[in-house]
Amino acid sequence: APQTCIGCAECIPVCPVSAKNPVNNGLNEKKAIDFFFFGGLPNAPFIDPKTCLRFKGESCDICLKACPMEGAVVYGDREEILERNVGAIIVAIGSELYDCSRLPELGYGRFPDVYTSLEFERLLAANGPTTGALVTRAGAAPKSVAIVHCAGSLDERHKKYCSAVCCMSAFKFNHLIGKKAPEAGITHFFKTVVAAGKEEAEVYHHALHNPKSRFVQYREAKELTVSRKPDGAKEIVCSAGGREERGDYDMVVLCPAMVPRAGAAALGKVLEIGSDKTGFFEELNGRIDATKSRVKGIYLAGTCQAPMDIQKAVSQGAAASGSVLSSLVEGRKLEIEPVTAEVDEDRCSACKSCMSVCPYKAIAFDAEKEVAHVNPVLCVGCGTCVAACPSGAIKGKHFTQDQIFAEIEGVLA
Repeated sequence: APQTCIGCAECIPVCPVSAKNPVNNGLNEKKAIDFFFFGGLPNAPFIDPKTCLRFKGESCDICLKACPMEGAVVYGDREEILERNVGAIIVAIGSELYDCSRLPELGYGRFPDVYTSLEFERLLAANGPTTGALVTRAGAAPKSVAIVHCAGSLDERHKKYCSAVCCMSAFKFNHLIGKKAPEAGITHFFKTVVAAGKEEAEVYHHALHNPKSRFVQYREAKELTVSRKPDGAKEIVCSAGGREERGDYDMVVLCPAMVPRAGAAALGKVLEIGSDKTGFFEELNGRIDATKSRVKGIYLAGTCQAPMDIQKAVSQGAAASGSVLSSLVEGRKLEIEPVTAEVDEDRCSACKSCMSVCPYKAIAFDAEKEVAHVNPVLCVGCGTCVAACPSGAIKGKHFTQDQIFAEIEGVLA
């Protein structure tokens, strides 16, 4: 019970079972009762039912006996489903990294000391699997590190888009490697360099002018091959541009593309918000209104909408929160755009064609009158239903056929 627990952690060391730690990407283990993230809130351990012996039918209660606070360890607690009526929803489920096992030529999952950028980030963290020490699986400081930019990005076989944040992560790693392993050589394998911004270029130039750094350009992932040598080093062969370059490295860091979370598509169906061709949630307008989804009242924040850095994600979250708070003021009436579609009930044939094409789920069917009905709160006046109606029963306010023809005649006159 978080409200009773004092966060003393007395229950953790006595626990007899452990499992892979998901926060550290499985690079170390955590006890069946442990903090999800050291330093996170609430400052209370939780029991993992998939690991705990008690949830597997055994009568273990060691953590309960070790806890100094009565009622803090609760075995019988259950998950609850809470229903709430809300005026707005902010979707901020984040994203994932591209599965580097789909890039077998880069050795991820086959050789030790080949990490993704997120795994390497946790390796460098003070609360990570090595408490911040930069060491190989053998326990020695690396003498050479390879950083592969665009692992799966800008590639016709994988992801065509650029995630934009990967280069800055790579240059940050260059700086941290120099601090933790000053003698280590660093090689950047890159396709192109993205360092936009008033501070980003400085980080890039720091890596560029680092005497321990070198840069090698390639075009596709298939031009890089990682193999393991008998002494444990990883040999990288780069065959870009008709030339072949070889190098031995103790560590390889892959900077993969940012991709939508596995459950994003299912959530999109529940909320009836669409996705673009990359799989990220589609915003109302990518230039001037990136926080709004195509459904009124549902907002987007962070990397569920597109790859972005922390600064942009925080700004988008603040903008989404501001939009919600400014519109849901008690006593204030919601403003509805006048440009919406409307149905001529006398001409509607009840074919329901408009319902199937409306991207905003703004059209319902009135079974009593046997006509379609447009909800002006949800409608954004896109005109899709107007074009699809076979009987011409739907028209767009301020964009009727008479008005459009008059505009055309005025232009041609």
